[in-house]
Amino acid sequence: LDMLEEIDPVTLYAFLPEAERKQERLTETLAVTHNRDQEIDRALRAWTKQVAQYADNSVDYARRTAFEAAGIKRVRWHTQEDDRVCTDCEPLDGRIFEINQIPPRPHWGCRCWVEPILN
Repeated sequence: LDMLEEIDPVTLYAFLPEAERKQERLTETLAVTHNRDQEIDRALRAWTKQVAQYADNSVDYARRTAFEAAGIKRVRWHTQEDDRVCTDCEPLDGRIFEINQIPPRPHWGCRCWVEPILN
């Protein structure tokens, strides 16, 4: 629950208050709009993006917790190594981080992942 109430470094807002804000905005907008379908579609896109980012954050948190429990001390950052790798992620590829110093994903929809270093 703490993770949902803290400001996220990628989204720059806390999940629970932002979810409530989005709900209030949609309710207000639907009361005055002439294009309900467009407003509902816009709200669903925003909500989907927010939920996907927090799912990524949850997976990252669970992975790091599992690595720590297994005694992993360091990890290696990986990109997808394709033509869609962005300029934020490219310099991180192959870098080794201490388990307690893994940087957050640098942007929405980041496809990077970390691998435990076993020795």
